[in-house]
Amino acid sequence: MIFCSWAGGCATIPGAGRSLSFDVKGFGATGDGQTPDTIAFQHAIEAARQAGGATVLVPAGSYLVAPLDLCSNLTLQLAPGAYVRLIDDQKLYPLIDTRYDGLMQPARRAGLSADGCNNIAISGTGIIDGLGGVWWSQVRTPARTASTQPSADPMSHRPPIVQLRNCRNVRVDGVRFTNAPRASVHVLFSEQVVIRNAKFDAPEGSDTLGVEIDSSRAVRIEQCSFAMGARGVSIEAGRRDYSPRAPQASENITVRECRFTQSVGVSVGLNIAGGVSDVRILTSSFTDGDSGVQIQSAPDRNGVIERIRLTDLQMNRVARPFVISLQGKSIAETIDASGVPVIRDVQVSRFAAKDASRAGIIEGLESSPIRLLRFEQMNLSANYGISCSRAADLTFNYVQIATDFGPAILRTDTSNLQIDNWIEATRSATPAVETVPTTQSTGTTLPG
Repeated sequence: MIFCSWAGGCATIPGAGRSLSFDVKGFGATGDGQTPDTIAFQHAIEAARQAGGATVLVPAGSYLVAPLDLCSNLTLQLAPGAYVRLIDDQKLYPLIDTRYDGLMQPARRAGLSADGCNNIAISGTGIIDGLGGVWWSQVRTPARTASTQPSADPMSHRPPIVQLRNCRNVRVDGVRFTNAPRASVHVLFSEQVVIRNAKFDAPEGSDTLGVEIDSSRAVRIEQCSFAMGARGVSIEAGRRDYSPRAPQASENITVRECRFTQSVGVSVGLNIAGGVSDVRILTSSFTDGDSGVQIQSAPDRNGVIERIRLTDLQMNRVARPFVISLQGKSIAETIDASGVPVIRDVQVSRFAAKDASRAGIIEGLESSPIRLLRFEQMNLSANYGISCSRAADLTFNYVQIATDFGPAILRTDTSNLQIDNWIEATRSATPAVETVPTTQSTGTTLPG
């Protein structure tokens, strides 16, 4: 097989296939932390493409790169001590037509882009640094406008470190992503994506995301850690706009055995025009954040969130362990009466939280109450109890709530509320948070 580099000249590559390995230093990368190595990286990726698939090896060293295009059948392997930094020159990130803030609109391209690619892996124990400081300090995301039209200032949009668009069969394993300008990994219109053993971090207040799942399906995130400025994992499905592409669902998504600190752990919504369904958040811990799990939309959006399962979650010093709300901030001047957002069929089980501010929030709309919620085997301690409004068909079973002030649940406009095996107490009288009550059945049904 013949490989021809972008810089001119050709070389014969013996054999072909994924068993091949190309070292970026063999294509001229210096790894000295000062010389841009973009061309060497792209030449190595092109060699893998022409070979029909290969591993591109990044050995120990510090590399500066501008945006790169990945290809199918590629493994980008970061060896121990490999430190890849995105060059923070904003002129190197041109506009492309992509999804930003729920709309198809021009925005900055990613540091590493895969579009229409299959069988990709980004793996190893190295670091990819988005050098987001220049974006956080000099560029602000434009204020939300009253229109669903794209932003008038797309150049201010911040790029993700990695974007996987229209991709299939992708694996991200072991890599640390730090200081993303916006999202560390943006999964858009893709399926069969596995992200495991990865680390995601950025300073508090940086308005950054770890993994943004956007109109994608069959995504699994496991054994990862998140300490982001805004949200660890975000799951959305777009909002109505003026693009020809119909809304596409996000479905069959699993987050398991992950650790979340600071900001919001997992967010489902706000943008749900394509629908979000079959989301499972399992066996994970949340510490020192504003919210553990948010399931939300706003009155000016439309779409359905359904079949959400939260199981075996532990939260410590999280202000609001769960938020299930349709009262997010609207950005339209008027509400389209042809469609309202819907949240239904949410089950929460084996859920413990201590030292919260508010035990939980459930708030629907008069035109769209939140329906079919089931909570069981929960133990919560908080300053204040659960706030519940405009909801229907709720079940609480084996639930213990200890508050410092007021009752365990405050409810308005709530119908068909079933409470069994319920204990409420002052915080000082509460046993260890890990203990879930199994007695003291009340068998009470409360009308709205």
